[in-house]
Amino acid sequence: MFSLPIDEIGAIGFRERETKKVLEFMSVVAPVLGIPERKVDTLIDLCSGNGLTGFAFQFNHLVKKSLMVDVMKPPRFVRLEELFKKYGLKYEHQIGDITEETFGLEGFDKNNSLIVSVHPCSELGDRVIELGLKKNIPFALMPCCHRVKGQPYKLSN
Repeated sequence: MFSLPIDEIGAIGFRERETKKVLEFMSVVAPVLGIPERKVDTLIDLCSGNGLTGFAFQFNHLVKKSLMVDVMKPPRFVRLEELFKKYGLKYEHQIGDITEETFGLEGFDKNNSLIVSVHPCSELGDRVIELGLKKNIPFALMPCCHRVKGQPYKLSN
C-alpha cells in the first residue's frame, strides 16, 4: 500500500528495518485517523530524529507538509533533505525541546494537523500524549523504552 524510494533512502544510510517500521506505522495510523479522507495539512513529527516519518507521510501524499521537531538536526536528516527537495516535498525542521514548558504548537489544530512520534524515548512519549491532548490535535505514537519502570505518567491532566 505505502512505499518509499528504498534505494535512495538506503544510499543515505537508512536500514531496511527502519523503513519497514515507518511503513508499518503509517499502515496502522492512516486508516485509524481517517487519512487520506481526512485532509491533513501538516504532520507534526515530534522527536523526529532522522526525519524519515515526516518524509514517508509526504512521499505517500498523506499530508501536505511536514514539521519535524527535535533537539538537534542529525546528519542523516541533513542528507534526507536532498530527497525532500528532489521530490518537491514541503518540510520544516525546528530545533526544539518538547519538554520545555514554553514549547507550544500555536497555529495548529485538530482540523488541519496530526502529531506523530516514532520511538520517543522514555518520558518524551508521555509529553507527546500530553501535547496532543492539551492542543486537542489527533496524535499517534510508536513508543520506545521507558527509563523508570513502574513510574506513573506525569501528565498534567
